[in-house]
Amino acid sequence: MVTAEQGWMIAGLAAIMFAASPANADPRMDVTTLSEDESLADLSGDWSFTTDRYRSGQCVMTGSLYVYAPTTEDTGYQCTLTSVETCGAERSIVEQTCTMSSVRGGLLIASQIQSFIQEKPSSIGYLPDNFILTDVTADEMSGELRSAVTSPVLFVRTEGTIS
Repeated sequence: MVTAEQGWMIAGLAAIMFAASPANADPRMDVTTLSEDESLADLSGDWSFTTDRYRSGQCVMTGSLYVYAPTTEDTGYQCTLTSVETCGAERSIVEQTCTMSSVRGGLLIASQIQSFIQEKPSSIGYLPDNFILTDVTADEMSGELRSAVTSPVLFVRTEGTIS
């Protein structure tokens, strides 16, 4: 059974994802277009990420992202995401699958929860960790976490550019 608070969180995420979809993207969204020398294929490989602190400075999310090299059948790029949310002494570790696709010159990472490795005792629910990245280079990607909360995020390649 979904509580009223969980229902509002789910409705909020649905609204965020609807607004972030290519057909509904805000034309005023400030995004940096990928240069001609960069493509999603250049982004394959290992990345680490960290958000700014959120929930009045009590929480931060860190983790890893692996972007698979594209195949000719892919409509987006497949990826896996491990998120570690730390709030004080509590921590959640969540394994997710994801797709990375171009949206208005930036990138959308849309995730689906696969498993909880560790879950905070105080959790009332955990929503997939989605990201809109507006500044993308071969070694860094920055933008915003869009989940139960929003927070600036920075992804950094862990092993240098793949050539």
